[in-house]
Amino acid sequence: MLTAAKVDGLNDTVRFAWSAFDAWFEEDEQVFVHPRNPYTRVDSLRSSRHLRVESKGVVLAETSSPVLCFETGLPTRYYIDRTDVSFEHLVPSQTQTLCPYKGTTQNSTSQKQKGRPKGPPLKICSKTIDSDLPESARLFGC
Repeated sequence: MLTAAKVDGLNDTVRFAWSAFDAWFEEDEQVFVHPRNPYTRVDSLRSSRHLRVESKGVVLAETSSPVLCFETGLPTRYYIDRTDVSFEHLVPSQTQTLCPYKGTTQNSTSQKQKGRPKGPPLKICSKTIDSDLPESARLFGC
């Protein structure tokens, strides 16, 4: 309990250290990373549009069945079934992404190619670790 907070308006409020808990639940469902925002909406829609991802002429993925993920305030993200990804052009990353909607994902990145513009390599979600979340049901192929 913060009785004499250093920030106006926080006196007599409670602060939880997320990392201090083994698990957090909303009703009977476990919450990952942080509580879901009731003002944010996440929708996933299956599509038949042709989608091709390439870097410097090398095809990293190509599909006619992407899943489009729409989240309030963010650009559309495209999820591709891993069978449509050319993993021979990708390297596993130690990076894991944590999300209360998608769960935990392990990522891969495009290899640095000669002449590739400066900047970070393309990030490709290569494996969903916690895919049993209801919000991620359509993203299983990731």
